[in-house]
Amino acid sequence: MPKVQNLIEFGKLLEGKHRIDFNHKYGKILSLIEVDVQVEAITALFQFYDPLFRCFTFKDFQMAPTLEEYEQILGYCLENVKPYHYIGHYRSPKKIAPILKVKEDKLKSNIKSPHGVDGVKLSFLEERLKSFSEEGDWAAFAD
Repeated sequence: MPKVQNLIEFGKLLEGKHRIDFNHKYGKILSLIEVDVQVEAITALFQFYDPLFRCFTFKDFQMAPTLEEYEQILGYCLENVKPYHYIGHYRSPKKIAPILKVKEDKLKSNIKSPHGVDGVKLSFLEERLKSFSEEGDWAAFAD
């Protein structure tokens, strides 16, 4: 199971108005990381997961949440939200650096490429979150 304890701790830093603003922007996604996961149940279901169809496929049916169920789970209306479609490219460091409020060179030095896909190091992102919380920059923290 993924280690999400740091995310839970960062989530607890969002209190009051900041938590309400975050929930308004992203739904109740923070509450999902606090759910106690039944590892045995996930392990049992895993054998039925079909990555091609992104659902659980059983003998007579497929099981996947509907959009309405996702809305209920997340507490977030998807009616006017454009669906995400991977189009073969990722955001450049030039576009990501201003969001993290760092210089592009510093961001580039914290990008790693496991399995041929560029990604920002988790430790660097956690460092930025800690910095935003200490500075009280809750808008940047939430983004």
